[in-house]
Amino acid sequence: MLDTIQPTTSISEPLYHQIIRTYLDTESVKDTAVICDVSTVKVRKVLITEGMWSSRTSVEIQHYLNIGKTTAEIAQILCTTEKAVQQYLPYSRGLYGGDNPSVSAVNSALYRERIRIAQAKTLKKERSLAEENHWPEILEAINNQEKLMMPKKANHQEENDYLRLHLELLDSDGNPADAETTRSLRECGEVRYGNTISRDILVSKEMPLWALNYAIQRCFGWQNSHLHNFVLPEKQFAALTDRQTKQYVMLIGLVFRSPWMKEEEEFWADDYEDGSFKTWLKSKYTAPYKSLCYGEGLHQCKKDAFQIEHEYYYCRVKRTHYYNGHDFYGPMEKISEAEYRKLKSVAPLKTERKTKYGNREVTYQEVYQFADLPFDTIQWFNTSASVRSLLERLPIGEVLRPQKSCIKPDLGTAMHFSEFMNNELCDEVARCAVSDSPIVQPHVHPFTDMLYYNYDFGDDWHVQITASDNAEDLIKSDRLTAEEWEEAKLQLHSKHRPVCIAQDGLPVFDDVGNIHGYAAFLRCVNRDARKNYIADEDDNSPYPYHDKAETLAWARSLGWSKRRVSNKNLL
Repeated sequence: MLDTIQPTTSISEPLYHQIIRTYLDTESVKDTAVICDVSTVKVRKVLITEGMWSSRTSVEIQHYLNIGKTTAEIAQILCTTEKAVQQYLPYSRGLYGGDNPSVSAVNSALYRERIRIAQAKTLKKERSLAEENHWPEILEAINNQEKLMMPKKANHQEENDYLRLHLELLDSDGNPADAETTRSLRECGEVRYGNTISRDILVSKEMPLWALNYAIQRCFGWQNSHLHNFVLPEKQFAALTDRQTKQYVMLIGLVFRSPWMKEEEEFWADDYEDGSFKTWLKSKYTAPYKSLCYGEGLHQCKKDAFQIEHEYYYCRVKRTHYYNGHDFYGPMEKISEAEYRKLKSVAPLKTERKTKYGNREVTYQEVYQFADLPFDTIQWFNTSASVRSLLERLPIGEVLRPQKSCIKPDLGTAMHFSEFMNNELCDEVARCAVSDSPIVQPHVHPFTDMLYYNYDFGDDWHVQITASDNAEDLIKSDRLTAEEWEEAKLQLHSKHRPVCIAQDGLPVFDDVGNIHGYAAFLRCVNRDARKNYIADEDDNSPYPYHDKAETLAWARSLGWSKRRVSNKNLL
């Protein structure tokens, strides 16, 4: 509803949060306006947006907004002017933030709790007004909001607020590195304990995925020069969606990003301009973290999901059946209901041809309603990005289930849609879907044992991420002492950023190809090891490095160094 009535002004993100913080300290609209050097109207609009202030007028206006009244209609009902009504309207998504149209509420526990307390006080005031004026509909809405703000049931079982993540480089196809690449990494890349380059870091469960991206960049030596995403393993993706298009769409805004999300919204935090790149990275993975709500807010995602269903409610799909039994679905073509019924009444149009390999391909023109769309067609919801991309506002603790060991994860049964979408979550989604506030977003339970981080879709770097709540394997192998483990936990809480507890292998760098290209680079700059490889290897390799000095100079120009940074100082 907020998107239907547009206020005439916008507000910058820093000022937005300054107003909130000042009001939390002063509890006075007038004092906040004076300190922040803004009008009381602007202060009220910010506080109304976050549910932290109300009056009889604002409650009535919000009620009429919720039932679909326009500004003019509300003004007529209340016997006032449209301008007066607009002074009590919340800011709409995209109008706060100036050049960066968003609100990113600081996600520190203290800040969030103070806002929740302020919201609770406001609801209490609104309840009194509703009871005094006999507003049954408003009272019902207040009851629903209070349910939303109720604290979760206490879990008497002590639970750690941290996770140990094991980050392991994979092959370009997402599989473990082949034997030849592993050999190169061990002989030339200082890989001693595993088969590939890896890092182990300690992180807060509150750390969102978007911040984890920057920590991974620092851990492996990349410069954040290319696109990235977080995706589920294929098995978990198939299980969570039950390979049903309808169920995938229902998970948009809860687990998956909207396929229609704009690129500038996906990478909103990539604001590096100049200065120390290392310092900039550190600021990104250091708490307090901002709540990413741009195009990832549930309200906006559900609007996108509705539009997707509307766009492909009736559609025509080209399906190609190959000789090996595999079906490939092409892009969907929107059609009218009348055309759908006409085509549905006849057999699918079928064409057959012989390929240059001597096999036969059969192509069908088929029609579907959205609910019946084959699951493989979801790739065409967005042709420029992966529909499997996870929401990056999600905290790590709401994504990954800790295992006994990160190195050899005890992968359990994949979580299915019905198990994930339990009654509790469905109720919370219903309550949250009407608001785009960064504070009001549904919480989910961890739904996967493993996560993949993909970086540079040209070179295809893949990082496998598994989680544990201990470091027993590192301690048993003498890579970490019990004292260092305890110190790392203290450092995590005192410095509010991840801590590296183990490294295996040298750092990599951008534009070297992928793990295979990096292995070829290592063989070139380590000439002593070349006797172990075939003489004409470079001539046949897609990554031919011949001149050692030239190759080394190029790598150093991209920030690569063989010098090891201690675990304590890496992040």
